[in-house]
Amino acid sequence: MNPRFYDEMCRYKSDVEITPEYLKLIVNELKAQVPTASVRVRPAAENFLPRMCGELALTHKVQAKAAKFLPGLQKQETSADSRMLLAVSIMMATVETPLESRTPAEVAEVVGVDLIYLSKVYEKLVAQKSKMEKAKGGNGGDADSKDDAD
Repeated sequence: MNPRFYDEMCRYKSDVEITPEYLKLIVNELKAQVPTASVRVRPAAENFLPRMCGELALTHKVQAKAAKFLPGLQKQETSADSRMLLAVSIMMATVETPLESRTPAEVAEVVGVDLIYLSKVYEKLVAQKSKMEKAKGGNGGDADSKDDAD
């Protein structure tokens, strides 16, 4: 079963209108654990990654790269919510895989985040990453490309 955010569930309409209050009642009665978008549940981002990559038609290789980036992003960026970090990790993974590239607008739409905020957070984290590589005497990411060739 693919996990869903609470506000995402509220968006769906049917013949019978389900109000957010009624949905909360259903969730409480079923004792279901539904993360809300406003609550920062950082570990939940990994659970949403397969579905988001699937909606973007990305391969498992890109999904694995995004999963690799996510824990580091969670340690670096404390002001962004889990959805934003999920979007940034997907962006970073698609940039490293040219045949699987997606535009920031596509990623923002699927993940459900603001495009401008996504761009700002992405640029900030990429700048931090390059500073860290330079401080380490960075090899420009050559180590990652060697791992991919194996």
